[in-house]
Amino acid sequence: MILLAALYMMGSNGIFQKKNPPSVQLNDSIICPDAVTVCLSNTTCCAAYDGAYVCCRFNPGICCGEKRPCCPLDTKCNQTTSSCDKK
Repeated sequence: MILLAALYMMGSNGIFQKKNPPSVQLNDSIICPDAVTVCLSNTTCCAAYDGAYVCCRFNPGICCGEKRPCCPLDTKCNQTTSSCDKK
């Protein structure tokens, strides 16, 4: 029940809704918001298109979407070419 409370919150309608918690850092690794995926602390957790999490090699990084998981913070995601473009 404690794990349930950590992953869900009671909505105003009385129904539990899934939280989107921040990543939790543990020594040299971080636990992603799904509470399952573990990434190195020098990476960024990104949600994949299927709801799973992947480890982005950039830290800080921006999460892009299904064709390209992430890009460096000072760039923007280009889903058409699956690349990271300069801002």
